Amino acid sequence: MQWYLATTKPKQEVRAEEHLQNQQIECLLPRLEVEKVVRGQVKKTIEPLFPGYIFLGFDDDHLNLSKVRSTRGIRDFVKFNGTPGLVPESVIDWIKRFLLEKPAKQSKLPQKGDRLTVLEGPFKDLEVIFEMVD
Repeated sequence: MQWYLATTKPKQEVRAEEHLQNQQIECLLPRLEVEKVVRGQVKKTIEPLFPGYIFLGFDDDHLNLSKVRSTRGIRDFVKFNGTPGLVPESVIDWIKRFLLEKPAKQSKLPQKGDRLTVLEGPFKDLEVIFEMVD
């Protein structure tokens, strides 16, 4: 199996994955659950680990460039000197292991009363007590 990297149209990674799977093309779209603050509320969302990209796996001789490029949600392959670049199998294995080993929840927003340390800026290294999100 050889792996390639394709770019997707903005915010269309899931659409591309669905259409590639319908064509029996093996693909990998790593996703993580993250917490975000939206209008003062904490929302959990599942987002691509690499926004704008999807990994595609092909048997040695079955790479069909035009079929992939015409797939809904796909922009093009990541290319080097006009040729789609190969992604080493070790990178794909590492990503798969990372996704299996990590818990689904990747970020934890601080709660009221948590002790934190400022990492950057004029208050660097100052210990603070978290009060509110917004």
